[in-house]
Amino acid sequence: MSEVSPGLIRRTLALELGANDAGEETVRGYLLHLLRKVWLDDEFTGKRPFGNSGWRSYIEASMVAAGIIDGEFDEEGFIKRIDSKGSDQVIIACISSLDCPPA
Repeated sequence: MSEVSPGLIRRTLALELGANDAGEETVRGYLLHLLRKVWLDDEFTGKRPFGNSGWRSYIEASMVAAGIIDGEFDEEGFIKRIDSKGSDQVIIACISSLDCPPA
């Protein structure tokens, strides 16, 4: 498949779903629900996304380095301390911003 057009993306996100475990009506709603749940639960029923138990740290380290959230790195460059509540708040706001009406 060649490049996916914005129109195809909008149409796909607007697709209605039948009954589903998330209780969402559209693909957009389902994906947003899944992303919020994955972020807050920090795992997929016993398995980490992408096989990496530290998958959130990539995003959080960037937010700390940019001064978006409070945190500190150790001498090896790993997160030593982080404002987890602040991280969750920022990420959930970012995810929620995806939940806007289609153009």
